[in-house]
Amino acid sequence: MRRLILKRRKTSADLKVLLKLLRKYQSLQYARRRARDFTAEAFRALEPLDGNPVKNDLRDCAEFFVTGITDDPSPFFVSRVISFPMPAVP
Repeated sequence: MRRLILKRRKTSADLKVLLKLLRKYQSLQYARRRARDFTAEAFRALEPLDGNPVKNDLRDCAEFFVTGITDDPSPFFVSRVISFPMPAVP
């Protein structure tokens, strides 16, 4: 999997393999749970900003991104996400 992720140019077959692995290991469900956890933490940090009009915009933006994580991504989505540099794994 690491080899496929680090590969500069991915073929359609590469993306299909990666998508299959994302589904097999429920990576998208995990990402959604983590995103919701981070969003809840961010919302708690925004509580002191009552009355600030930007607060609702920040909440709306966070909700938009969390709800955008789908269980059945397209190969195009996978190709965009997988193209980001991966951090070094110890």
